[in-house]
Amino acid sequence: MDLRPICLLAGLATAMTLASPASGGEGEIPAADRVPLTAEQRRWLEENQPLRLCVDPDWLPFEAIDRRGRHVGMGADFMDLMTARAGIETELLETEDWPETLQRARQGDCDVLPLAMETSGRAEFLNFTEPYLETPSVIATLDSRGHISDLSKVSHLPLGIMRDFSFVEIYREQYPGINLVEVDSYEDGVAGVQSGQLFGMLGNMASIGYAIQQMRAPNVKISGRIDGDSRLSVATRKDEPMLAEVFEAAVASLSPRDRQEIINAWYQVQFEEGRNYTLFAGALAVMVLIFLAGLFWGYRLRTVNLGLEQANRQLTELTRKDSLTGLYNRAYLDVRLSHALAHCRRNRSLLSVAMLDLDHFKQINDSLGHAFGDQCLRRVSDLLREYFQRATETVARYGGEEFVVLCEENHAEQFIAQLERFRLMVASEPVAFEGQSTFLTVSIGLWSAVPGSGDSALDCLLRADAALYEAKHQGRNRLIIRRGTPRGLFGRGRKA
Repeated sequence: MDLRPICLLAGLATAMTLASPASGGEGEIPAADRVPLTAEQRRWLEENQPLRLCVDPDWLPFEAIDRRGRHVGMGADFMDLMTARAGIETELLETEDWPETLQRARQGDCDVLPLAMETSGRAEFLNFTEPYLETPSVIATLDSRGHISDLSKVSHLPLGIMRDFSFVEIYREQYPGINLVEVDSYEDGVAGVQSGQLFGMLGNMASIGYAIQQMRAPNVKISGRIDGDSRLSVATRKDEPMLAEVFEAAVASLSPRDRQEIINAWYQVQFEEGRNYTLFAGALAVMVLIFLAGLFWGYRLRTVNLGLEQANRQLTELTRKDSLTGLYNRAYLDVRLSHALAHCRRNRSLLSVAMLDLDHFKQINDSLGHAFGDQCLRRVSDLLREYFQRATETVARYGGEEFVVLCEENHAEQFIAQLERFRLMVASEPVAFEGQSTFLTVSIGLWSAVPGSGDSALDCLLRADAALYEAKHQGRNRLIIRRGTPRGLFGRGRKA
């Protein structure tokens, strides 16, 4: 049975065969891609392999255990890639469900969890790497409900949530008295919404969309995006700090190309020229279609054309923007960069791509807390909006603490000067939040050239990312500029 769903706008799931990343031994991995482990780390691995891998057995498209006892899903593909690059051997320790997985991890039976979100409770027995996969959090309700933008307004109603998932702890801290009903699967949650036992089901957009599709539940819709995106990391046992160091290095080896290839293998994202919409992964497609239908019926007594026009404006804004920073999101950046690339190639004009990264951001999160880290991201986003306002410039949050600025004009030196002024401004004033403060710096990698016929959007990002890696390597808080298409800039991992 093929467990890899490919979701399209119409909500169809079709089979698609894509090569997974190589999962063989270290000898099959190019030297430039191997994880740079120390002699002590390699000695530790030799003495402690194979590592025991514990996973969520039923959490597609993220991960699952199939009928043949194999680990499958995005988490499996990422783990295959990282362990191959680091020369790590693993063996799967099967569990019945996620609560059992967490219990086995607490008991010390598990060495590694490929996909887990850090919480204060889990941090007592697990170490977490820098997050490498993010997904929005949403609420699903009956299609007769209106759009929900504030979870606090419905927190008194019964809301389903996966048992022992990270947001059980987070939401109970954030919304005292919230009426959470823990369920064993997303399918159980969707069924509870259908029967009326639950007002809504909370969770990540991909898993809820997948459950709605699998259950063929047309009367259930994704009603809104809620605070708290899932930021997934590799988790390792607390009593083995060396293991945490190994997987931190393995996560740092993942390039933008690696991440995109694995995500694309589980979601198909397409852009159709000549139309004013983007085809997103299936969960978002379900939200768009059903939300539009709900708006249509909600305003059917008014002028239909006016209602649909308003709905389209709201949906366009919703699907283009990052909820934390208000900047354009990664999906819109991909579309915008493809258009900019085609425009500049056609007109033989200059395209500049700047990738920015907050320095030592993980240390800020660890020492001052994630709420303070979010404030830092908002501060940098506000400055980006202030410094890059021209019609030829596009600013987006690329993911985590990374941002991208596109510029489509031939005055590169003016753009470079603006980037330098922005970098200096970030470092000039501390960020303050709830009685704490710290200074920030950013590293910037800039690639600027007239794109050639063989250049892709991903090539442009990788060249900017390689320049950013060099800025980090040279000491951070600096701008590194690369022009043209020099060789040897691809596939380098880096740490914040």
